[in-house]
Amino acid sequence: MRRPALYGLVLAACAPLMTIGAAAQDFTKEDIFVTYHPTVGGHVGMVLPLYVRHVTATNPTGTVADENKVVLFVHGGTTPVAAGYDMEFRDYSWMEALAREGFDVWAVDQTGYGGSARPFMDDPCNVDPALQESLLVGNVLEAACTAHHPLRFNTIRGEWEEIDTVVDYILGETGAAKVSMVGWSAGGPRSGGYASLHPEKVNRLFLFAPVNGNPNLELADFPAEGFTTTLRDKAGFAEGWNASALCPGQIEDGALDAYWDASMKWDPVGSTWGPEDGPGFVRGPTRTGSGWTPDMIASLTHPILVIGGESDTSVAPANQRAVFDAATGAANKVFVSIECGSHFILWEKHRGDLHQASIEWLRDGTYQGQADGLFRINAAGEIGPLN
Repeated sequence: MRRPALYGLVLAACAPLMTIGAAAQDFTKEDIFVTYHPTVGGHVGMVLPLYVRHVTATNPTGTVADENKVVLFVHGGTTPVAAGYDMEFRDYSWMEALAREGFDVWAVDQTGYGGSARPFMDDPCNVDPALQESLLVGNVLEAACTAHHPLRFNTIRGEWEEIDTVVDYILGETGAAKVSMVGWSAGGPRSGGYASLHPEKVNRLFLFAPVNGNPNLELADFPAEGFTTTLRDKAGFAEGWNASALCPGQIEDGALDAYWDASMKWDPVGSTWGPEDGPGFVRGPTRTGSGWTPDMIASLTHPILVIGGESDTSVAPANQRAVFDAATGAANKVFVSIECGSHFILWEKHRGDLHQASIEWLRDGTYQGQADGLFRINAAGEIGPLN
């Protein structure tokens, strides 16, 4: 039986660490840890490191005005930024695509993900009891156990405070007045909700498959009772992804393995859980009050582009459209629907359409030259109006 990794907590963060080379040798990538002092959420009183990745191109091929140059990526509910936005596989890196065009690109792992602190998550007894039974017993655990920290990991208010810590760091480092934000899935409420609270710090919003607003949401300061950790297994994830990919060639050979390998690289504990020589598990934190309210969406005055796939089974296309419709205060807004797209377009054949949409929107505030409108990308990649 594999022994679980020792539980530990990093209590301090350091300044920017090192520059790492990209595969093409034309990008500078920094791994940075920003110190965070929580005042709300699940870790009040701790001192935690937030992992930030910074990507720039040595010789960018495009030009971006200074006021639009700085972009912050905010991830969704399971995937850390290095696996989601900067995957080192073919041309999959969305961060590199923006950097190549002249953007100054940043991404943050919220606590519980990737390179950021994961307090209480290294203890397998704090995993969802149902997942202990189905995935951990016989590998990491001899039998299911009671949580030693019987609370949810964090709250959305805590995550917004984390983002604010990183935004202030980026503004200080770059001298920019604002950042534009890219948010995927649960990253929609994370980035969009943050923008509603701090409109003066945000330039433009690009929301990919965003979670819809919840009119009954209670925005708690502290987590409710429960468990801290959920798990994703490779076989189950592959089954769900394949079922939502309705077009031939939508998922390219090697994409699943590239995603999983990158996720395991950034989860040294989850990668050791499971059968010997097995694929490990992607660990994710649980949250109390996850999401945002319709009033928060309506209050946004920033230019907003919402984009998503028509075969998304994680966030229904109707819910994505509802975010667009609810953004009644947006200065400009665009909705883009992708025919052959699931919840994971960034790792599918239409990733280039996703990249190009973000480049134009974040650089110019337009899509296909238009500041407002509804569009559809069909299976052949042709762009037209959405009927």
